[in-house]
Amino acid sequence: KSGLNPRIMKSTDAGASWSSWEVPLTGGATQNYYFRSINFVNDSIGFAVDRQVASGLANYVHRTTNGGLTWSDTLNLQAGAHSNAYARSAKLIPGTNSILVLGSNSAGSSARMWISPDLGLTFNPVTVLGVNLTNSALLDSTHMYAVGGGSTVLKYTGKSVRKVTFNLNTATVP
Repeated sequence: KSGLNPRIMKSTDAGASWSSWEVPLTGGATQNYYFRSINFVNDSIGFAVDRQVASGLANYVHRTTNGGLTWSDTLNLQAGAHSNAYARSAKLIPGTNSILVLGSNSAGSSARMWISPDLGLTFNPVTVLGVNLTNSALLDSTHMYAVGGGSTVLKYTGKSVRKVTFNLNTATVP
């Protein structure tokens, strides 16, 4: 980040050279936003989650259709303007036109997940367990994993969400 708006840097030659441009987001420069995550579906369509520094968990999801030059206003993840929906990451589910968004409630104490079946035009909430989801690994529509705070690990199969628990014996680990 430089200046008051977040910046995007892009390389089309494996990092040998870079271009950069400022991206005004919802709330304008006075809100002091920065990008929390950015993921592209292809060279045109992408999703970014930003965070307002002053308000802690105020994270918003934006969509671009021109390679990141301009971004939409905040996408509504559920009923009510940004009602109890604090996003951390938005990614394409491989082999589909669906976008998976992870996050939490406003307190960060309860995990939240949303699925868009239409590349971010509409979103549906998914009931999940755990707290504050932060990242995901998406292999296809039936093999998706999400992780978050409080040792939360979830496996999403496209039909249901299962909480995964690992038991580790640390008695033999130096």
